[in-house]
Amino acid sequence: MSAAPFINRAVAHDPWDPAYRDLRQALSRVMTGLGLTDLAEQGGIAILLADPRAPMILTMNAQAPAPMPEPEPSDELEGLWVPGRHGQVRVAISEIDWIEAAKDYVLLHTATRRHIHRITMNTLEQQLNPRRMMRVHRSAFVNPERVKAVNRAGRGLISLVLRDGAAVPVGPSYVGAVQERLNLRGPALMAA
Repeated sequence: MSAAPFINRAVAHDPWDPAYRDLRQALSRVMTGLGLTDLAEQGGIAILLADPRAPMILTMNAQAPAPMPEPEPSDELEGLWVPGRHGQVRVAISEIDWIEAAKDYVLLHTATRRHIHRITMNTLEQQLNPRRMMRVHRSAFVNPERVKAVNRAGRGLISLVLRDGAAVPVGPSYVGAVQERLNLRGPALMAA
């Protein structure tokens, strides 16, 4: 049996695999010690690790792999558990049209009904993904995909009309961010 280390076949050619990275670094140190760094820079060296359980080809190239993009946060809030008639009901964030404050509670407006949930707007804002629910007022969040129209309320204020007909006012401090998010740069909305 070979003394070569076992490498998982499924990730053997993944340049971000820690085993692959460690082997690259070890090979680089060996090549530097033997004075072969110029050979690696000219076109790379391929080495076959002869382990019958997991053969792998390790290629040394002068260029390092491109940096991986930052992963999306996996702890993104997907839904809220709210009290129902017979226990708790999960309301998916994607089903919510808009959220309205009611003191220490919020009302979650969906296409079929309203749900009440005990949480403050500030706490909820920290948990929500701003791409899925945007804050438009100190007492309201709106799902940008549900916006059907934008009405000018006068003096630079606007309100958002949703698919279900609900009109949600936009607070004065949120107008600029909402217009930018919805790509509203027309003079009709900018003028007071």
